[in-house]
Amino acid sequence: MTTFERSVHGGDSAALESPLRPWAGSAAAVAAMANVAWVPGHLLAAPYVGALQALLTLTFLAIAALLLCYDAPLVYLACTAVGSLALVGYIATRTVARLQVGEDVGDWFDPVGVIAIAAGVAAVALSLTALRRSQQLPVG
Repeated sequence: MTTFERSVHGGDSAALESPLRPWAGSAAAVAAMANVAWVPGHLLAAPYVGALQALLTLTFLAIAALLLCYDAPLVYLACTAVGSLALVGYIATRTVARLQVGEDVGDWFDPVGVIAIAAGVAAVALSLTALRRSQQLPVG
């Protein structure tokens, strides 16, 4: 086992062997692809928002690839963290205007946003379920 594999697997712990892994990876990939649609417009209107959107897209892509290659608790936790932060960010952008970009406030049902958030929430739910089933995540 390489050093990278040991760090991803959390030492010498066994893989989760979760049947949900391809579904969680696919959901993360869909979330990444949906976020791609926002990057060009945000880069023009507010470069800091565009850069954050591009970073979110690349992070979701990396997590999707890791989920498809490694069945490790750390990867599921990363998916949960990124998906949760994306949901918090979506809620924040729909309730509070940002510098240079305020047109998203109140636009809860933007089709791309709904797809991105639904896929992100699905990735989080699948990751948490995989962790819970493996008993790697404490109950309660």
